[in-house]
Amino acid sequence: MYGINAITVHLNADICTGWNKNNALMQYLAWTVLTKRNRSVKICFLPVGHTKFPPDWFFGLIKQHLRKTDVGCLEDVATVVNKSSHVNVYQLVETAEGQVIVVF
Repeated sequence: MYGINAITVHLNADICTGWNKNNALMQYLAWTVLTKRNRSVKICFLPVGHTKFPPDWFFGLIKQHLRKTDVGCLEDVATVVNKSSHVNVYQLVETAEGQVIVVF
C-alpha cells in the first residue's frame, strides 16, 4: 500500500463493512502515516448501488431459474439460460477439438 516517495494514498473501497471499514485496515492506514511511509491517506467509499448494473441482474435471473430446474447436461443449462429472460440468449459452441461448450 505504501511505496518509495509515495506522498498520498488514494484508496477507493466498497461500502462492505466486513472488508473495508474494519479496525485492522484503518489501523494499518493510520500506521503508514504515523511511521511517515505516507503523508496522508484518502479513502473514498463508492456510492450505494454502484454494483447494480445489467450483467448482475441477468446472471441473477439465470440463477433463479437454475435453482428450480434439474440440469443434467449442457443443453439443459442452455435451456435454463434461454428461459430465464428474453434478453439472455444461449449458444452451444463446439471447439476445434469437438468439445461442446455453452456461451451466453
